[in-house]
Amino acid sequence: MKNIQGLWLLVVLGCDSSGSGGRVFVDDGSAGAGGGAGFGGAGGDPGAGGDPGAGGDPGAGGDPGAGGDPGAGGDPGAGGAGGGELPLPPIPPELAPCDFENLGVRNLWLTSHSYLPETGGERPLAGADWVLFADPQVSVSFLHPPDWTAHTLATAGERGVYIMAPQAGGFFEYSAQYQIPADLTARALAEAKLRALLAPDARPQVVCEENATYDNGLGSDNTLLVVVSGADVFYLHTSVTFDPGSFGFGPPGVRTSLTSTVRFHAAPLARFTEITRYVYLPIIYQLLSGAPSDPDDPDSDGDGYANSVDAYPFDPTRH
Repeated sequence: MKNIQGLWLLVVLGCDSSGSGGRVFVDDGSAGAGGGAGFGGAGGDPGAGGDPGAGGDPGAGGDPGAGGDPGAGGDPGAGGAGGGELPLPPIPPELAPCDFENLGVRNLWLTSHSYLPETGGERPLAGADWVLFADPQVSVSFLHPPDWTAHTLATAGERGVYIMAPQAGGFFEYSAQYQIPADLTARALAEAKLRALLAPDARPQVVCEENATYDNGLGSDNTLLVVVSGADVFYLHTSVTFDPGSFGFGPPGVRTSLTSTVRFHAAPLARFTEITRYVYLPIIYQLLSGAPSDPDDPDSDGDGYANSVDAYPFDPTRH
């Protein structure tokens, strides 16, 4: 995964982008209510009843904090969601169109740029009681918290999976699209995915955005956007592979979109750091990692990523 691992994007047509490129929000506990009739809507606490850490710390198999709260004593970097501003070291300047004072957003951004997340040296492993998602219609499988419900995405042009916590307490999607409009962009795909999840009365606001296009042979259009709507945070990475007009998949000289991928994270702001650390990072780790014990595919630098999926197999600080 060299350079940008297909950037992350959430874009909404007509939403307020005045915060783009500015200071990224902080988990201060103030956004824990007011956004739960569907994501980004009004009324209710979207985090109620959906503790993603139930049953164990993915890093150790035990209870990540006092009384089962993954934030208490278990959140590396802050001492828990809702704990005020996080004392973070500077992010690499080439990755910083915004200030990343939210550790959950920061860690997702780091992984999308092939940097290891900041987890206090602990590998983000699945909990001992997590359950397996596996469906022959989908080419991926992974463990997820037992109280999160998995749903297969299987249509004529899409394959993937999404999981949801109780009472809209969290959402994760991993999917690929194979029959897409020839002019589809990563931005348009992200908008469609976001609108499908948001409540009708949502008023999303872009707080950070990044876009990149690579055209070395078949092209890759990638975009990343962090959006806040009501009490919820949305972090989505979309990528569209395209023929720039020279490979015969479309008219000569005309860009033609071919396939696309989506990785989508959502959670209440007050718990975004916690849910990212104890649910999203362990799932990403599973999806991107090979088996470190496989003698035919070793993990030479000991960073938890087998050589086959590690762009820097001898550098434990990058993958």
